[in-house]
Amino acid sequence: MSRQPPKQNSENEAATSWQDEVDINPEMLDVEELRQPKLVMKYGEMKADLKRELAACKKELEFQRAKVADSARLTLPKATVDAVKDYVTQDSRIQELESELIELQHSVDVCGAVLSSLDDRKNALQDLTKLHGQQYFAGPSAPHDMQTVKKGLERTFRGPALPIQRHKQQEGEAE
Repeated sequence: MSRQPPKQNSENEAATSWQDEVDINPEMLDVEELRQPKLVMKYGEMKADLKRELAACKKELEFQRAKVADSARLTLPKATVDAVKDYVTQDSRIQELESELIELQHSVDVCGAVLSSLDDRKNALQDLTKLHGQQYFAGPSAPHDMQTVKKGLERTFRGPALPIQRHKQQEGEAE
């Protein structure tokens, strides 16, 4: 039974999903304000579920390590501390659980980052609402295309969407 959350088709698709939800449509501030608490709940619940899965995975890893260590003590002719430790480290089930633990921790961290971004989004919505109330958007001003501004921001912040991508890129460069 896998403890990992359902994954998107690719890391980029997962990143695009939450990045799209964090974006604000300045033409629909009322709708964006109504969506905000639901987004916070969605990612808050997701983070809580992932933390629960992380705790269960840690418990399972601890149990499996003890089980494998006991087996090592019975099967190894000279069961020294280092020999048992090596035996446990090389066990395939332990390696799987450790990988799963790393992935779950990464998912928890990403959910935390999304929640932080949603807090920033809330502040931006409040600021945009104040500007709207001051009729900032109603009067004549120097024209600027919001889509062009948005593309410029995306170019500025372009890079790996998730840390796992950087790790995979570094592995590819090492080969």
